[in-house]
Amino acid sequence: MRTILLLFTIAFSGLTIAQKKASLSGNIQNPKGEKIYLTSYIVESGRITGSIYHDSCIVKNGKFNLTAKLDSLTLMYFWHGNEHGWVYMKPREDLYITLNTNFFDETTLFEGDGADRNNAMTQITVVMKNMKLNKNILYEKFKNDQKNDTISLFDGIAKIDSIFYDFIDSQIILFPELKEDLEYVKKRNSSISKGYIKPARKHIEFVEIQKKESGAPFLDEVGIDLDGNEAKISDFYGKLTVLDFWATWCIPCIKEFPGLHELEKKFDGKVTFVGIGSSCKIEDWIKKAKEEGFKNNIYLDKENMDSLSEKYSIHAIPRYIILDANGNVLNLDAERPSSGLEDQLNELLK
Repeated sequence: MRTILLLFTIAFSGLTIAQKKASLSGNIQNPKGEKIYLTSYIVESGRITGSIYHDSCIVKNGKFNLTAKLDSLTLMYFWHGNEHGWVYMKPREDLYITLNTNFFDETTLFEGDGADRNNAMTQITVVMKNMKLNKNILYEKFKNDQKNDTISLFDGIAKIDSIFYDFIDSQIILFPELKEDLEYVKKRNSSISKGYIKPARKHIEFVEIQKKESGAPFLDEVGIDLDGNEAKISDFYGKLTVLDFWATWCIPCIKEFPGLHELEKKFDGKVTFVGIGSSCKIEDWIKKAKEEGFKNNIYLDKENMDSLSEKYSIHAIPRYIILDANGNVLNLDAERPSSGLEDQLNELLK
């Protein structure tokens, strides 16, 4: 119930004297906060332009009771702790909800007025989460397929989507007042499915780069070392070499540093670890590298880094590349220090 339904384009009617009270009460297992809040959004021309506070209360022994003055069917959000759910209510409706915060979406259940429409929308949220999981499984199978055949991936996603769209169409028949929202669900899912196409094609391109560059000398770019002197990547060759591409703004890069330091100790004398900094201010790079105690680090300007990025498809960091003692490519996309790099290095050192 998070970002998927948050973006539903619902036209919000202005408040009028015809408003009537609606009531939302319920029982929360494993409460995560002291209070619960009920709000809604003002949407104009498909964009959220504001929000409306309806009510709040203290959750006592898991129980709560909220009210809102409405003049038509309205999508509202109930916020509790760091979680939120949604509810569609009409004037005069009295709705009851139960949920367990440990499995928020999966356990949300409505009873009372309008329960059918809300349980249906909750079910759709859970179905979409499972669909994404299945699509991820299909994508991982594709990545592990030596033939790099996109047919099974794209056909599999199309089959999942077709079944889902038939399901959504059946819900439109049952709940015509939610047609606009349900049509948006279809549109949103289509966008998610398209998100697998570009990565799949990039994966195929990268596999071809791996084949082409395997065993070839790595492009020897020139940068600046921590003392401000000119330095080349090849200056660090002589042992099995790991290149670590990072930047000061890259949180995932920095999170890998403790694991990287451990590998530096374990493979001391056997493997050379070389940091390649770029896409950040050189003074910030120097400061961070010295704070971490790095010795083998160089900074590449944009032109030199662009050459590496284009040749080896380095479009995201952190990125780890393994070279042999002579600087020839062994692995253009090695595992991270926290998830498998040690095993890869042990295998290469056998």
